Amino acid sequence: MLLLKKAIFFIVAFVVGIYVVPLFLRLASKFTVTAPLVTGALIICFAFAYFGESLGMAGIIGTFLAGLFISQTEFKHEIEEGIDPIANSLFVPFFYVSVGLSISFTGVLSQIWFLVVVTVVAIFSKLFGGYLGAKMTGFNTESSLAIGSGMISRGEVALIIGTTGLSSGLLSQEYYTSVIISVILTTLIAPPILKKVFKNIHES
Repeated sequence: MLLLKKAIFFIVAFVVGIYVVPLFLRLASKFTVTAPLVTGALIICFAFAYFGESLGMAGIIGTFLAGLFISQTEFKHEIEEGIDPIANSLFVPFFYVSVGLSISFTGVLSQIWFLVVVTVVAIFSKLFGGYLGAKMTGFNTESSLAIGSGMISRGEVALIIGTTGLSSGLLSQEYYTSVIISVILTTLIAPPILKKVFKNIHES
């Protein structure tokens, strides 16, 4: 049943995203109110998230698909310019605050080896994954390494997955804190590695 629900979600999401989303945004653009396209985009975003959650999918998958389909319309740039200040002034700060409030350093020292392993795996999986993906699509070795290095940093998606795991009881508090610290470490490690790779590219 879970697999069936996932299949239904993706089929309906793609049909709606391809055929309904552009029509809905064109209709929204005709309204003579303040920021009709931004309002329409937020309606689509929350609708996709709600539909995903109702079928057992994470809301982030729904919102990701909503953004993907909106980006294929002629209103992409106008919506992006309108959404950006809302996200950075309201949603993003609240999200990071909620992540920070959920962190507890109790028992973290007992998870130190877990933290080390997770961080190492996070670094090398992204590095080699990005490298191989770029290499397979025609990039040279240096450019592929640069792309892999740029992918090392774990961002909001990893934080959302960790927070979802904690709230659903699939991830204990100790492991959650270790995961969040690992995300921070990869974010700090990525810039010097990327700088070193680009330095080698320029020198060669």
